[in-house]
Amino acid sequence: MTRIGVISNPRSHASNAGQLADFARHFPKVRFAAPQSRAELQSVLADFARQQVSVIAVDGGDGTVRAVITDLPNAYPGDWPDLALLASGKTNVIAADLGSVGRGDRELRRLLAAIGDGTARRRTTRPALEAAWGAAPDEVVRGFLFGAAAFSYGTILANKILHPAGIVRGPSVAVSIAEVLRRTLFGAERRHLAQGEMMHIAADGDDRGEGRRFILLATTLNRLMLGLWPFWGEGDAPIHWLDVSAPPQRLLRGIAAAARGRPRPWMAAAGWGSGRAQGLDLGFDHPFIVDGDIYPAVSGNLRLSVTRPIGFLSP
Repeated sequence: MTRIGVISNPRSHASNAGQLADFARHFPKVRFAAPQSRAELQSVLADFARQQVSVIAVDGGDGTVRAVITDLPNAYPGDWPDLALLASGKTNVIAADLGSVGRGDRELRRLLAAIGDGTARRRTTRPALEAAWGAAPDEVVRGFLFGAAAFSYGTILANKILHPAGIVRGPSVAVSIAEVLRRTLFGAERRHLAQGEMMHIAADGDDRGEGRRFILLATTLNRLMLGLWPFWGEGDAPIHWLDVSAPPQRLLRGIAAAARGRPRPWMAAAGWGSGRAQGLDLGFDHPFIVDGDIYPAVSGNLRLSVTRPIGFLSP
């Protein structure tokens, strides 16, 4: 019998934690938890592993998924459970690519029925990024979208201004991009934004050198929101990366081409680089973003690699 766990983040934008908790009480094979801290989440995952939970439904947004997969390997040293996303966050970039079963108790009921009759399937499997800057458990984070420099600025802008104003999901992404571009070109902070941040970047040992970067992105997803895909390059390595030097040359033209993953001939010489890699080695001392949450500056090097593939279920 498949054992199912539900992890709900009641602070997520459209969480249905109360409905899901009431629903789970009527199903003995469903374990429900709404952890309020990382320590509680670690305890929940360890308990799920002891009870041989093989499917975890995640009620939350990108940050909740990131929190679960960050501590999943410690709780499950063997086979990892499949995940089913009940996307209820502000952006849900992960679910836009890997799939969502919907939200609320009705969709959870549909998932349980599909698991029970054997029609649930793995929609896809995908490795996550693993960002490590030390050996301690709190010096590793696992997620699907990493960003720094202008990406950090845009994410902070969205969290402080747009999300509290009710601008979420696709509109939040669009407004954040437009506002970062406006401030870079015309705002009072244009000099600060245009000069970027000092970084050293190497992709699979290919040293791209140290210098100022306007934006750095890396992901194991295959699509983002609004049809944006600012990556290109050959091969089948799991990490897609984008590296734009600062100050950015021909910013509007570059953004228009990069957003569709269609670089123009002039872009490489102007500092617009992208490709695929098994791992990235980064050196910088500025904050960075993983799946919508900001992490403080690290001292020394940060290694981006990938986890084993994670299965994502859909009814």
